[in-house]
Amino acid sequence: MNKAFRLIIGLFALTGTLAFAQLTAFQTGGRAVASQYGNWQRRTTNAIASGAQTIQLDQCFVEAGAGNQSAGGGKNIVPWATNAPIAIIDSNSEVVAVTAVSLPSAGSSTGCSVTATFSSAHGAGATVMSGSDGLMEAANDISGTGGLVTIDTSWAPALGTFGLGSGFTLGATGWPANVVVEDLRNAAGPRPTYWSWKPSAVTLISAPSAPTVNVTTGSLSSGQYRAMVAYVDCAGGVSAASTDSSQTASTTGLVITSPAATTGACGYLPYITAAGGGTGTEILAKAAIDSTICTLSTQETVVPACAIGANATITAANPSSTAKPMVEPNAFSTFALQPFGVVPEPFTTTYTFGIFTATATLNSSNADAAQFQVPAGFFNRLGATYDVCVKGATATQVASSLLNVNLTMSTQYGQSPVTVSSVAFPTNTQASAGTFGGCFQIQTSTTGSSGKFWAASDGAWQNGINTANTAGVTQEDVTAAQSSAIDLTKQLWVAVNLQAANANNITGPIINSVSIRQIN
Repeated sequence: MNKAFRLIIGLFALTGTLAFAQLTAFQTGGRAVASQYGNWQRRTTNAIASGAQTIQLDQCFVEAGAGNQSAGGGKNIVPWATNAPIAIIDSNSEVVAVTAVSLPSAGSSTGCSVTATFSSAHGAGATVMSGSDGLMEAANDISGTGGLVTIDTSWAPALGTFGLGSGFTLGATGWPANVVVEDLRNAAGPRPTYWSWKPSAVTLISAPSAPTVNVTTGSLSSGQYRAMVAYVDCAGGVSAASTDSSQTASTTGLVITSPAATTGACGYLPYITAAGGGTGTEILAKAAIDSTICTLSTQETVVPACAIGANATITAANPSSTAKPMVEPNAFSTFALQPFGVVPEPFTTTYTFGIFTATATLNSSNADAAQFQVPAGFFNRLGATYDVCVKGATATQVASSLLNVNLTMSTQYGQSPVTVSSVAFPTNTQASAGTFGGCFQIQTSTTGSSGKFWAASDGAWQNGINTANTAGVTQEDVTAAQSSAIDLTKQLWVAVNLQAANANNITGPIINSVSIRQIN
């Protein structure tokens, strides 16, 4: 979680819930107030027919908040965006979803236009106002840092067509995943409702097609390369990777074509092989994708990713030769604002959907069975404590087999993972299907680039046969030292790794669900 979002949650803890009254400042107690971002009007300068049309606007900027800016009563914003509906007020009033925006060059206050599909014709001089009473404008304004947007009893979207929960719709670019809505409209309730952008259906984004790769001049080791790409959803989930591209001619640089836009995708990750590398040996082109490789996505910030439509240019050496692209995809295609009783984290924290698949049989071997991503700095607070809860299953555990469940982290998936907690079950013969589960509890004991954890278990772990659970065994993390060091200032890849600690088969191992929860 970024620092700005933590600051806002801290302000909530210190000040308590805002009074259930109308809020008159565009920012109050660290929150952006939606209705004050909707306190603006502009006019069209051209007449349009019905259908897909473009309206010209008399001014590009609007003032958010009541009162005089010089007295701290408001601020100038550009409200036009493809996720922000607008209302046209005249004799044929309607709310429309914006499909395209044209803005003038920097410094100009005129020359803006907005494209949408209109049900009715509108004459020049029609009033244009927010279609969400400032909710989308406020969310977009603070999306660079994340935080809370507050709505109260004064929030009243134009024509009553825009709401939260049932019937809520967004335009092409969706909702900023690092922004949460604080809903104060229920004056009789004990606490606010918090709306956060979370998966709303158990549907994963399909792997993209193999990318087209062109050559350029750079400082890669001269040789032939292959590449693949994977989608990133708006909360930082990563899809299955594509198949390989064709092998390039000998080169020192690569240009990887962006995958096509698809529902749910807010960015993508480029992977490349080493020079002369074979099929399936790709790794992430850089430990953290940055602007030296591509134009970064602004639609999600959990995992730095290339924007859809922006090609990736790789001209410097990739950081490792240990091939391991993401093996358990967790990118969802369908999102919506979902209600919570507390402020949720701005990324997906619960994978209870059965999205993970079984690994191969384990025999003196291990495999990552589930993965998820957390943003840079999420664990980087001394004494912060987290539960990572896991439920899994096996088809059989043969006599004398030893099942270990490990929690690992790395700054680049699969590259030098650090085991931060481990549960080693005693032998437990299971001739039929069994279930195991429990919660790792980890506490940040050292912060910074050499961060460490102290591990425990939040209660006993269980491992038993489904049809005779009394035959199960229990265990907990018995680690007596801090974990090895890992850079907690960076975005981290977290994996649940399953291991057979000896040469006895564990078949059909699978993770059914994973969740992470901050305790303090």
